[in-house]
Amino acid sequence: MKPPLGSIEALKQGLTTGFVGYPRSYQIGKTPQDCVMLGVDQAGAPFKLTLEVPQRFIDEAKNRADKTVPSLEDLADDDDRAKNPCFATDDNAPGTVSGGAFVAEQVEFIDKDNNVLKATWMSVLKSKTNPKLKKPKICTGYLEINTIFPTADSAYATKKLRLQKLNAIVTKAVADKQVSVNGVPLIQIQVEVSDLTRELLAMGKKHWFIGVDVQYRRIEELDLVNQANARRQIIELLDSNMFDGMYGGVIIRPYREERGTRIVELSCVKNLNTRYNYTNGGGVINGEATWNEFLSKNASWFTYMVRNGMKAEIIPTQRTNCGPVGNANFQKDYLAGKLKQLKSGVDRLFHTYPYMNFEQQSAYLVSPVAMRNADVRKGESKNDTLLSTFHTFGKPLGNVLEIDRDLNRTYVLDEAVKPSGKALVAATAYEPATPAF
Repeated sequence: MKPPLGSIEALKQGLTTGFVGYPRSYQIGKTPQDCVMLGVDQAGAPFKLTLEVPQRFIDEAKNRADKTVPSLEDLADDDDRAKNPCFATDDNAPGTVSGGAFVAEQVEFIDKDNNVLKATWMSVLKSKTNPKLKKPKICTGYLEINTIFPTADSAYATKKLRLQKLNAIVTKAVADKQVSVNGVPLIQIQVEVSDLTRELLAMGKKHWFIGVDVQYRRIEELDLVNQANARRQIIELLDSNMFDGMYGGVIIRPYREERGTRIVELSCVKNLNTRYNYTNGGGVINGEATWNEFLSKNASWFTYMVRNGMKAEIIPTQRTNCGPVGNANFQKDYLAGKLKQLKSGVDRLFHTYPYMNFEQQSAYLVSPVAMRNADVRKGESKNDTLLSTFHTFGKPLGNVLEIDRDLNRTYVLDEAVKPSGKALVAATAYEPATPAF
């Protein structure tokens, strides 16, 4: 059994690059080097931590209104006006979270046997002792990225077609190991692709982001023979994750077994998500409505699965939406080409395909993540949970479809995940862009 993600033991075993902690006391000296935090990790194991932030991180944070350079002195500050507190309490722990919580994304061991560590960056997940503050979520997941583009706009259509053609040219050139296309250096074309990707994203009418908790330990085998049982299974799993303003989802993973290996059939993967109904007068599209919607579009899916000797699993997910502030912060990085969650959570082949739906393309990678949550203070959605910040503290475990209930990468995809479908165009000869006058 693997240790909990967020524990120092998981860090020792190389499963993560950081850990999650709950401070119980601080020792504040005259200099940052003299400051120490004592606390427990995600498994309840005690630790001793110092913090030294490199100058390059400090310089980067100066240009960001949404980034605060952490210091143990600030974290220990329990004044009402404290700017970046992470309160310590004697009984603070992952179960109670009676005080603050943090994730140390980058750490090194000073004394491995006694859990003495030095962090180079920390992010607060819960600041104070207020019981009304939302607890952080520590899980395996990814940040879902969504964009609505102005498809009827001619300027958008022109840029999209240009990017589609360039993506096809680059893909073919890389496959053929070419360093140039029609005498133009490949790297020059790739720069144009990057620039055009940002231009296309800037034309988006709306960008929104969702923190997705992929609950592998709750995997169930789907009853493909008895559709009534399948209906009950899926509705129960969808609805089980619908509370406090969060939404339930499931990934249906079809597979066949060959010589003890489970091979996922990508073309048959299905994603079902409950959601708010923005189009028909509000309200929530719950598990039953989501099932009915799925069945109306996939009536022959069950028949195909059974006829071809396939099996399928249901992987539950819980989905936490951002509020306006969270969306704005993620959007700022996304439009600038600096969204870390894109680089760590989406297969790199899709980074220049913003017009594709990453979920439908099975492009997401799962990692150990920590989500800071906030709550809605007023109105009909009062006390609902919102995603505030999203932190990855380990390398991707693999594609979302490759991971088993023990978080091992044991499933094999029947084909490589790559951009596919109607949004692809054939590679043509490279032509310079037409200047705009």
